[in-house]
Amino acid sequence: MAYHSAQRCFQANESIASPSPDVQTNIALNLSKGLSELTVSVATDIQSLRSQLTALRQELEDLKSERRRLII
Repeated sequence: MAYHSAQRCFQANESIASPSPDVQTNIALNLSKGLSELTVSVATDIQSLRSQLTALRQELEDLKSERRRLII
């Protein structure tokens, strides 16, 4: 994932020496891009989970209806 790569690069540069302003800016931009990608990915996952939950709720209601029909 881009965010983790940028984060590792940032940490490596910090441990070696104080990076130049250009390097810091580049790292910050990469971290920002990675965070944006992560945010989009999480939002997509949440939407997918909501859709799955809706489908499962419908399936549960269908099973309850079928059970009531069989009991009667």
